[in-house]
Amino acid sequence: MEVYLSRNRQPSCLHLFPLSVDRFQEFFAQPTGPGGRSPQLAIERFVGPIECLEHSLKGMALRSLDDVSQLNALVEKAECLGERDLKILSGALQMENVSCLAEVYRTVQNISDYELIGGVTTERALGQWLVETGQMDVSFSEDVRPYLDYAGIGSAQSEALGGAFTPYGYVKRREEVPTQATEAMERMREKQMEYGSIRPAGESSPEGSSQGFQMGGPV
Repeated sequence: MEVYLSRNRQPSCLHLFPLSVDRFQEFFAQPTGPGGRSPQLAIERFVGPIECLEHSLKGMALRSLDDVSQLNALVEKAECLGERDLKILSGALQMENVSCLAEVYRTVQNISDYELIGGVTTERALGQWLVETGQMDVSFSEDVRPYLDYAGIGSAQSEALGGAFTPYGYVKRREEVPTQATEAMERMREKQMEYGSIRPAGESSPEGSSQGFQMGGPV
């Protein structure tokens, strides 16, 4: 892997990993700014097979030798990740909304705290997966499922989970599905019992009334 580092508006320089900490020692020891502040470097471009790292690291600053060491450690850990963990990393960096080198490093270091639901790339797919695998506090019978608003369920649960959709699937933290969104599903089931029947949206009861509880049609 390689990284282009720039200082102020000067042309960037290419550096190969692992970065030599000794090489930067003199640079950071030269106070050039107001109040004797040490100069800083900016990551202009990160070159490597891990695309999500290139996107996340671009523009981040190296303000000390500790940052240089941390960048080395980050790259070393990332290079050891397997194919599935790299897919998870793309979503984990997105959901954590990383803004500094330390946050990127922490996400890479704690990659086992996240999991990937493969193939679940939309809110509708997430809703279906949650219902069909019994991941929610509320269960739905087979005859009800064709009328469920899977996109709505997936949207509510995704917001509660705080995960991220990627081209590989849905990435979330390894934890139980929260109950916030399932409370709405519980109210749905209560209404079902209250009205006594469920019909596709727009279909009236045999008596011509609209008392039957309506749910969104298949999506």
